Amino acid sequence: MPRNESGLTLIELLVTTAILSVISLAIYSSLNSGIKVWQRITREIPHEELDIFFNKFARDLHNAIRFTGISFLGTDEMLEFATLVNSPLGGAGSTPGRVRYVYDPGSHKLTRSQQDYSQVYTGEEAAKEQPIAGDVTSLKF
Repeated sequence: MPRNESGLTLIELLVTTAILSVISLAIYSSLNSGIKVWQRITREIPHEELDIFFNKFARDLHNAIRFTGISFLGTDEMLEFATLVNSPLGGAGSTPGRVRYVYDPGSHKLTRSQQDYSQVYTGEEAAKEQPIAGDVTSLKF
């Protein structure tokens, strides 16, 4: 009786299935690792904004000076004092100026604005307030 050899044996089928499962597992683990790295890179670190705020605030307080015409003002939601600020002229380095930190309880945002010496005495508007931190639930200076 002639043998029909056009099909696969059970052993060949099991070996093929094992090889495909190992290849599939390798592809899945590579994609899964890539997704985890991407999620870690794109996720917001909640304390990062606060670290930046505390660094800027500490630098401004460290450089705080007593300066005629720029008084120290403070309320629960606002703090304003004389310190060294970056000159808007560029390349001039740091100059005396005023920095203002404002917390808006309605929007839960903390902003910072600064004016250099010339802007304070000419009455020029402060540069646009820069948001420093968002989602701050409460803050008192």
